[in-house]
Amino acid sequence: MRYVFESVNGTATDTNQKARLLSISDRNSNTLTLNYSATCGNQLCSVRHPVLHPTR
Repeated sequence: MRYVFESVNGTATDTNQKARLLSISDRNSNTLTLNYSATCGNQLCSVRHPVLHPTR
């Protein structure tokens, strides 16, 4: 399994360094992509698989 993370800065009240998960891939290159957006309050909006429909 391969996990890809992105560095995310902490807030003014919580200055700890943070990271969010961007994708998960298995040894067969099957990948789940996690999408974040300001419209979702910078929280996880959807999870996408290239063959399956996105999940919200």
